[in-house]
Amino acid sequence: MFSYYEAQADSYEDFYEGRGQAVGALAREYPVDTKAISSLLSGFGRGNVVDLACGTGFWLTTYGGNCTSVTLVDQADAALTKCKQRVDKLRLQAKVRLIQGDIFEVPLGQAAYDACLLGFLLSHLPERSGQRTSSFERVRFHTRSCWPARLATRSTFIR
Repeated sequence: MFSYYEAQADSYEDFYEGRGQAVGALAREYPVDTKAISSLLSGFGRGNVVDLACGTGFWLTTYGGNCTSVTLVDQADAALTKCKQRVDKLRLQAKVRLIQGDIFEVPLGQAAYDACLLGFLLSHLPERSGQRTSSFERVRFHTRSCWPARLATRSTFIR
């Protein structure tokens, strides 16, 4: 999975606009979903935020200005390079820390964050592998408070 994201960094954001090979029959729905998620995230990110599996930092445009600090973590170097370009474009360098590494292994500190963004990570983790549960345990460990929590899934935006 990680090699896929390394190779796809230049076209990774295409699906948000309904383009690309993985989109297929859902081409018209992705831009609608992207708009709805952007609206949801526009009020997100008060305090210190960690964005796990941040990819190119696509959602940072929506929530980055709300945060005191943002830690962006991803394993793919190519995606983080694009993410850094976005950070620079948004002029968020003073409040952003970029970390390359596996989200399950990077030391981030207990209760170091006020909020966590997982983006679409969960859809890439096999249900039976235990990684989804591990993701939530990691979020709980690194955030000061997980509740009230809002979990946005694709079904949230289907009309």
